[in-house]
Amino acid sequence: MHLSTEEQALAATVGLEPHRLLRIKEEAGAPLSSLTLTDPEGEDRVGVLVRAAHHDAARRLVRALNGWLTDTPWRAFVLASDYTSDDRADLLGLSDAEAQRRHDNVVGVLPCEDDNDILRLRQTEARPQDLSTDDLLDRLSQWHRRASFAVIGAGRSWLELDFHTLPADLESFSAEVYDLCPEAVYIGDYHTLTSPDEVGSPLDAPDITELLSEGEERDALESLRDHLETTKRLFLWWS
Repeated sequence: MHLSTEEQALAATVGLEPHRLLRIKEEAGAPLSSLTLTDPEGEDRVGVLVRAAHHDAARRLVRALNGWLTDTPWRAFVLASDYTSDDRADLLGLSDAEAQRRHDNVVGVLPCEDDNDILRLRQTEARPQDLSTDDLLDRLSQWHRRASFAVIGAGRSWLELDFHTLPADLESFSAEVYDLCPEAVYIGDYHTLTSPDEVGSPLDAPDITELLSEGEERDALESLRDHLETTKRLFLWWS
């Protein structure tokens, strides 16, 4: 595999060494293109965009890239997945209708200092909970005192965490997650616990707090705890 003429020019534009860009292309098995995101201060941050076939592939790519980008100021993270579409059209230069049809998974590689920088760059908020980006960062800071995790994806209204170690008390942590994002109990293949035939993805789900009885809520929290323990992943979104 080699870099195309356009990709060689991209290496010079983004300031990433050609051999690192080639490594990204080899890991992704897909062409690379330019990506520009604007931070809250209005400054453009230029990096690399690559598409993945599905969310699991995007997640694996992020893990692989970040494994060897640790000695650089660059970070890989998911920008859009099968079921997150808040700015997929803008990222790919598509119409909204075309972006919805294609369900492209998008991974970005950008200069980012840390997880906080990713959320600020993506301007992630939990509007239904009236939580700003700084509020979410404060919550993640609290969680970091009890667990080790990395942000592997973020958008305007969602984020995904990959845990290295989980909190010791998963029961109370699951309750905190549910308080922050009630829809987090939509787990497994992103089917609702109450009507799996009607909901295809978490972003299609109705407000779960209006659906679950007290007993169902207990069962949902237990399922969320088991899901965390098994997968060490957490996807949070606010619609």
